[in-house]
Amino acid sequence: MREVNFKNVDLNLLRVFDAVYRERNLTRAGQYLCLTQPAMSHALGRLRTLFGDELFLRTPRGMEPTPGAMQIAGPISEAIGAVHRLLQGTTRFDPLAVRMTFRIGVTDHTSAVVLPSLLERLRVHAPGIDIQASHVNVESAREQLDEGALHLAVVGSGDHPPRFDVRHLLREPLVCMGAHDHPGLERPLTLQRFAALDHIVVSPSASHRSLIDQLLASHNLTRRTVLSIPFLTAVPQLVAQARLVCVVPRNLAERLEPYGSFRWLPVPLEGAYFDFFALWHSRETVTASHAWLRSQVLGTAGQG
Repeated sequence: MREVNFKNVDLNLLRVFDAVYRERNLTRAGQYLCLTQPAMSHALGRLRTLFGDELFLRTPRGMEPTPGAMQIAGPISEAIGAVHRLLQGTTRFDPLAVRMTFRIGVTDHTSAVVLPSLLERLRVHAPGIDIQASHVNVESAREQLDEGALHLAVVGSGDHPPRFDVRHLLREPLVCMGAHDHPGLERPLTLQRFAALDHIVVSPSASHRSLIDQLLASHNLTRRTVLSIPFLTAVPQLVAQARLVCVVPRNLAERLEPYGSFRWLPVPLEGAYFDFFALWHSRETVTASHAWLRSQVLGTAGQG
């Protein structure tokens, strides 16, 4: 990649680069920037000439960045963010008047906890703001925040490098859920009876050791995992139709309980809970629109 003379740089081209890098699609990037397809193709051609690199290659998965594009993506995103914050510092953010999209990373569980309440808030206070949610883990959330592909993420860790800001969002107790007529849930659980039940385990991979298994091991106990699945979605149907139990966040169990097919009991283990955190890149901390977004997300947990 060639050295670029700043005198030759049209800052609008950097916005095109940033949008294509985030969207991996020329049409969607053009829609975000309100540019036509020919205008985007022309701008991409100028970018390739400017940097002496193809920057993006067309593949079945979309516009994949070259190694050269990946090298400059972070600095370009930071530069655009700095200009954006400068301009926002001279204007007032009006959520009732603005038309924009926020990109938020969530887990399988936090999408059900955070998004419904957040959308209710937006309907009242910001009818022109849309949410684009994507599934993340801690590592992918950091990567996408670095790239500017996400505005904010909700993750299960509060330990992050100093380039990120983090705020505790909620603590979710874990409970043992099963069918309403499951004989093992007719009375409060002891450690031994809990471990003796046949379990469904929600785990991102077969090699992942869950928090519950770690806590049981501290008491020299193990449980039988009859089924391991990566998502919570199938749990209600599985526990309703089989003599299995599943440890789930209490919020989910409480949502399902009124339907009458389930019951739940507290897990008899100290420390059986998940903490969730709002995470964002520190370059966005002083941005007015981002500060407003954070207040709405924190408000879903009663903190804003």
